[in-house]
Amino acid sequence: MSRYTVPAQDPGLTVIVGWDNPLTTFFAEVFDPSIEEDDEASLLWIGTDPQALLTVAALQAQLAGWATIPPAIVDRLIRDQQAATPPTPLQRWAHQLLHGPGETRPDRG
Repeated sequence: MSRYTVPAQDPGLTVIVGWDNPLTTFFAEVFDPSIEEDDEASLLWIGTDPQALLTVAALQAQLAGWATIPPAIVDRLIRDQQAATPPTPLQRWAHQLLHGPGETRPDRG
């Protein structure tokens, strides 16, 4: 899994983006570090389901209004996705346990 901090449009917020290899999706979280309660601090959390965001463009579209991903981070995210390895047997088992056997695409193992 990769994880990068990108500048938020609101300087009081923190924006994290990355590639989640086991879920084969890009993800992002926007949170307000001034709020102590985690549930309240999290303002946006996307890419938590398998294959939810398959392109950086889809990730950026979901972040519209929150942040713009700088070109250097876009390049890193694309490389992270391209370097992805197939899920391990344990990851496949956990995926089926959490999401059911019908959720795994045949071409993804």
